[in-house]
Amino acid sequence: MSDDLIQDHLDWLRGCRKSPLTVRDRGLTLRRADRQLPYGLERAIYTELSAWLGNERWSPKTARTYWEHLHYFYEWACDPRVPDGLDENPMAMLSAPENPRFLPRPVAAANLAAMLRGERPYRTYVMLAALAGARCIEISRLDREDVTEQTILLKGKGNREKILDTHPDLWAEIEPLPPGPIARMHDGSRASAGTVSTRSAWYFRHGLGLKLPPHAGLHSVRHWYATTMLEGGADLRTVQEAMGHASVSSTQIYTLVTDPRRRAAINSLQLPA
Repeated sequence: MSDDLIQDHLDWLRGCRKSPLTVRDRGLTLRRADRQLPYGLERAIYTELSAWLGNERWSPKTARTYWEHLHYFYEWACDPRVPDGLDENPMAMLSAPENPRFLPRPVAAANLAAMLRGERPYRTYVMLAALAGARCIEISRLDREDVTEQTILLKGKGNREKILDTHPDLWAEIEPLPPGPIARMHDGSRASAGTVSTRSAWYFRHGLGLKLPPHAGLHSVRHWYATTMLEGGADLRTVQEAMGHASVSSTQIYTLVTDPRRRAAINSLQLPA
């Protein structure tokens, strides 16, 4: 019975046009909880859910993510319009874990310089993170046709898109590449975000022999992008727009950031030698 309710919830998410990644992660979390709870999701009580979410092996971020998946599932399941839904919400008594806040962890300049001396495609990935603030998912979805000498179109989480000015050094790197995906598998098919992230991390440590801290990878290069622009004098709103952190409604607030100011902030970035 729980599995039927989980499947109905996932079908509802798809009908709401949620991203495939959201649907997949929700399904994995719900089915894991359903297996591990004493009587499954459908008959769970709040003390069982509290104990399950209190797993000390999970990071604060993981616990928060699992809480959100369960919260939204039970909120949906208790809606009277849901056929064969639930009468009571056992999550109602469980407050959300504190959302963890992390300090920026920009890659060290010496390590970034070493990464930039690497081979393609990893050097290209590094330049996309360092000069466009691109996430791994944005790198994996980027096609050569999305980049011109003037602009770069990045497609990220929730299928949100953003257009940024192309840094001259980034254009020099991407201009000679063939049409199609920037991140490719050996057979020419598009690489996933996970593949871009894990293979890059392996290459930095084993291909280049860099002794990096555990967190260091393409995302720490993205942190360098934001930190360096701020240190160079760019205002926070300009950096937020360039990073793509805001929702659509929040982005409207940033429309006062003029294109010349954003271009100046991006062009001010200087890669370490």
